[in-house]
Amino acid sequence: MFGYSQYRQLPLIQIADVTGVYGVSFVLVMVNAAVIPVIDGFLTGAAKDHAPSIQPGRPGLVARLLSLVIALALVTGALGYGRWRMAAVTASLTPGPRVGLIQGNIAQEIKWDPAMRQMTLERYERLTRETAAQGAELIVWPEASAPFIFEDEPDYQRAIRSLAAETHRYLLLGSPAIAHGHTVPALFNSAYLLNPDGTTQARYDKLHLVPFGEYVPLGPLLGFVNKLVDGIGDFLPGRGPVPMDIAGRQLGVAICFEIIFPEVVRQLPQHGARIIATITNDAWFGRSAAPLQHFSMAVFRAVEHRTPVIRAANTGISGFIDATGRIGLTSPLFVETALVDGIQLSPIRTFYTRAGDIFATGCGILVAALILIGRRQPHSTARHR
Repeated sequence: MFGYSQYRQLPLIQIADVTGVYGVSFVLVMVNAAVIPVIDGFLTGAAKDHAPSIQPGRPGLVARLLSLVIALALVTGALGYGRWRMAAVTASLTPGPRVGLIQGNIAQEIKWDPAMRQMTLERYERLTRETAAQGAELIVWPEASAPFIFEDEPDYQRAIRSLAAETHRYLLLGSPAIAHGHTVPALFNSAYLLNPDGTTQARYDKLHLVPFGEYVPLGPLLGFVNKLVDGIGDFLPGRGPVPMDIAGRQLGVAICFEIIFPEVVRQLPQHGARIIATITNDAWFGRSAAPLQHFSMAVFRAVEHRTPVIRAANTGISGFIDATGRIGLTSPLFVETALVDGIQLSPIRTFYTRAGDIFATGCGILVAALILIGRRQPHSTARHR
C-alpha cells in the first residue's frame, strides 16, 4: 500500500487517525494523478505546436491546472492538519511505564532445537536482569521466545516465573500453547503476561494466523502441502483481544504480522488498550528490506489510535514508536540487545478507532459509481451522433 512509504513524513501521516493508512495512499495517488498530466503537457508542448489546439482524449490546460490546485490543496490540508494534530497529541501525553524490550537474536536453525533450550533461556534471563536493573516496569520478550509449550514444561515454566518474581517486573513472553481435550490437541501461538509475583495474569492467542506458515488454508484439499513445506504448524486462531493490565494501564498484544492489519489492531483500543505491544520473529526474512517494512507498518497503528507501540523482535527491528508515529530507540538486525525507555500515553480516542475504514469504504463506493457511470456514457454519446 502506497501510504506506508511515508512512515517518516510525520506531518503528512497524521490524517491516519481519521482515514487510516488508506487516506495517506489517497493523497499520494491524487497528487500523482494531478501532477503527471501537467508534466506530460510541458514535456510534449513543443511537439504539440504543430498539432491541433484541442486533442481528443487529452484534458485541456485549464483542467490540468485545476487538478493541480486540488492536489496542492489536499497536501496543504493534510500537512496543516498534521502539524496541528501533532501539537495537540504531544500536549496530551502523560508519563507511562518504563519498558524493556529484549532481542535475543536466536538463530532460526537452532531456535526449536531441544538441546538449545537452556542456552536460549539463560540468554533471556541475563538480558531480563540487565533490563530490570535499568528500571523497566514491563519487560517484553519476542514471539515464541520460550521455544517450548510453556504450560507443559514445569521446569522451564518455573524458571521463567521465578525470574518475574525475582525481578518483580511484569513479563510479556511468547510461547506456543496447547489445549487438551480435543481429538487432536489444539495449538495456539500465544503471548503470556506474568505478574510481578510470577503468576499468569492473561494469555492472548494469535487471532490472524499466517497461511501456509501456521495453518494450511482448505486443509482437507491441500493437506499434501504439509509434506512439501518445512515448518508449517497446525495452529488454531484465538477468539479475540485479551485486555492486560500493567499497574492500571491497559495493554493490547499483536503477534507478528497481525500488526500489518488495521482491522485486527483496531480491536485492541476498542477493548481499552492504551499501549500496543507487538512481538515477532523476523528471522525468516534474513537480511532484506522486509524487517524494515514490517516495522514501518507499526508506525501507522500508533498514529491511527494515538497509542505508543512497543515492538520486541527476535532478530530486529525492536523499538519504540510514540503516539505521533515518531520512532524512538531501535535495534539493528541480528544483534543480541535490550532496549529500555519510558513511554508516554495519550487519552485521545480517535475517529478511526471508533469508525474504522469508513473513508476507504466510501472511496470504494464512489469508484464503483464512477465506473458504472463511465460504462453508460459511451452509449449516450453514441445516440447523439
